[in-house]
Amino acid sequence: GKGLKEGTSWPRFTLATVVTVAVAAILAQIIGAALMFLVWVGTVALAAYFRAKFNGLTGDTYGAINEIMEVGVLILLNIFFRFGLV
Repeated sequence: GKGLKEGTSWPRFTLATVVTVAVAAILAQIIGAALMFLVWVGTVALAAYFRAKFNGLTGDTYGAINEIMEVGVLILLNIFFRFGLV
């Protein structure tokens, strides 16, 4: 995780975020944008929790955040489909 973190700059991160949100919004309209926002909030919250709990982030915590967010998106999509929102 350290190599990835050190290799990431704010301009590169911002560009990747803008492109991802734009693609999600175009492909899935408001639901895609809402999912991206919820993933962002969840990622920031989990990173803050892990940073406080373990005194920093490691490759394992990055992986855990990724897996938790993936499962969260699948659950939310299931809910959206079940209630006819998508």
